[in-house]
Amino acid sequence: MLCVTTKISTDLGSFPLVWVIPLALYLLTFVLVFSVKSPLTADRLRLVLPLALLPLIYFSFKPAGTLAGFTAMLGAYFVISLAAHRMLFDARPDARHLTVFYLTMSVGGALGGVFNSIIAPVAFDRLTEYPVTVALCVLLLAGRSRNLPREIAMGLALSLILLLPLLDVLPVIGDLSVNLRVLGMMILLAVAYMLLYRQRLVPVVAMISVMGIWGVFGREADVIYDRSFFGLHLIDDEDGLRLYSNGTTVHGAQRLSEIGQRPTPLYYYHPNGPLAQVLATPTAARAKTVGVVGLGIGAMACYIQDGQDWHFYEIDQKVVDIAQDPALFDFMPRCGQGAQLHLGDARIVMQGQTDLKYDILVIDAYSSDAIPVHLSTLEAVQLYMDRLNPDGILLFHISNRFYDLTLPLSGLAQELGLEARVWERNAPDGGQATQFERGDVPSKVVALARSTAALGEIGQDPRWVPLAPPQIPFWTDDHADLLSALR
Repeated sequence: MLCVTTKISTDLGSFPLVWVIPLALYLLTFVLVFSVKSPLTADRLRLVLPLALLPLIYFSFKPAGTLAGFTAMLGAYFVISLAAHRMLFDARPDARHLTVFYLTMSVGGALGGVFNSIIAPVAFDRLTEYPVTVALCVLLLAGRSRNLPREIAMGLALSLILLLPLLDVLPVIGDLSVNLRVLGMMILLAVAYMLLYRQRLVPVVAMISVMGIWGVFGREADVIYDRSFFGLHLIDDEDGLRLYSNGTTVHGAQRLSEIGQRPTPLYYYHPNGPLAQVLATPTAARAKTVGVVGLGIGAMACYIQDGQDWHFYEIDQKVVDIAQDPALFDFMPRCGQGAQLHLGDARIVMQGQTDLKYDILVIDAYSSDAIPVHLSTLEAVQLYMDRLNPDGILLFHISNRFYDLTLPLSGLAQELGLEARVWERNAPDGGQATQFERGDVPSKVVALARSTAALGEIGQDPRWVPLAPPQIPFWTDDHADLLSALR
């Protein structure tokens, strides 16, 4: 339950419903199988248990990036929980020892929580608890075998055949996309299961174990991993770019050809994007003090102009370490030497900075895998406006795969009487239906100010359109419904 919750929280976002659904399913399995009359017997559940493992193995190769993927993962987890708890029920002792039985169950649950919540983030530099837990689920399949070594060897040999779709051993395979390779591997695995499962259980167990382990550790030997309380950090060189990802979302990149020199901001901070366009206006050039909530790799530091005082707010020390390491990225070492860094939750830090006023304040702490709702509430925006000069501009970078954050921001702008504009850049300038160049991606930014005049040039720019009227209640510290902004 905990490893699946962590996986979904990483890929979709961390909010209470993500925690409640797996917990509810977990508790429901006790209701369904803890009964002598339950039709869900261990023998019946064992027939579908290997198939239930397939989605879990599949998502060890790639993030669960769609709601259908999350549904498949939850369904697989539900079946595995049913099987495990039915086996537990069948192993129950005589009624005289039920107190010890339930105490042991509670201790086991506590140990699982300690492993996932305390030990794993410290011991592992990636989500290793996920394949470890899948491997433990595979052990539930292990049965007695008359010739265990031979059947394990058979399973290992089959796993090597099944890995062929993911390896570049044949030219035709090398031309296929990663998604097609993974799909081909899963089809072969399902066929092998149907052919072998009823006759030989152990080879299937060995196959699934190898596939899961390789899926997590076998493909990314060149990726730099690090982990903190706030998530998983990955740095990878790909197609001439060095990419930084937090969870499953790329948060910035640098061209490998620019390592060791002043780099060009890429991805959401590309010179063609809305953030860069705002910072290139004469209004922004006259700004004396600029604040940015969310450091990333520090790409925005390369938009600092002479005479400007920039402040970055970052809650994760690991992100600060990555951004300031010249062996990884050059944005902060080359462009942001004079910028001030404030470590901690931006709202808490800002509340103590009563004497600091900004001309431009950028809220850039959003991504598909973590929506800091407390940075988008009425109280938060009131704090931002209090830290802005009368003609200051507040920018929200809200590029997102799953959530439309213009919905709560529209209500906030109306409630506070602010002028609001949004630019969603989905195609290159000119409306041409062509692909973005490498390192340039779509992005979406909302600008808020006390008046149209304060917006400056972007108030007259046709690319910046007024926000639509409010469709949902704006968020407050007391009530924020994240699902209301789900696409």
